[in-house]
Amino acid sequence: MIDKPPGLPFLVFCSGGAAVLLIWASHPSWLGFETFLYGLPVGLVLIGYWALRMAWADYRGTAPSGAFNRSLIPWYIAGVVLLAFITDAPSWIRFTISEQSLAAYVRAVNENPERREPCHRVGLYYVCDGARHPDLLTEKEVPGSVRFAVGNLLLCSDTGLLWLPVGEPSESMDSDGESYRHIKGRWYSYSGDGNC
Repeated sequence: MIDKPPGLPFLVFCSGGAAVLLIWASHPSWLGFETFLYGLPVGLVLIGYWALRMAWADYRGTAPSGAFNRSLIPWYIAGVVLLAFITDAPSWIRFTISEQSLAAYVRAVNENPERREPCHRVGLYYVCDGARHPDLLTEKEVPGSVRFAVGNLLLCSDTGLLWLPVGEPSESMDSDGESYRHIKGRWYSYSGDGNC
């Protein structure tokens, strides 16, 4: 068994690792450090295992014909994941699919701005604490704005989404250590100071 190229179980494990990376990359504020911290050791182990199995199968001469092309599938998966990271496709796809639901959530929060919304699924996001966004200059709530945290798979993060009816966030980096990134239209993602 070890003298053959990696097969379906290896491919399933590679695909699972790639899926976790793509889910993290689809978060509103990309979790680059966490992705690197997870992806590097897992990737190195997978590459080492793949190389060992391929070299051993080649040495023993037990690789079936055409096995080399099938054994390159994990490299194709890695290439697709890298391309997705470069183009920010996971984040764009997740937001686009969820945009209608997020707009409905914004309307629900704006109908009763004094009540904090409970945590629940909105589109493909798990959102919590929907409330008005405070203006950093006047320290008052921006009328019609909605800000909410977005939960994340397996990690604690203080990131989320912000919808502003007019203007843009007061600063790209405010005094609380939050940074904002424009997504589309009136939507922004925010990333906090690291405290969950």
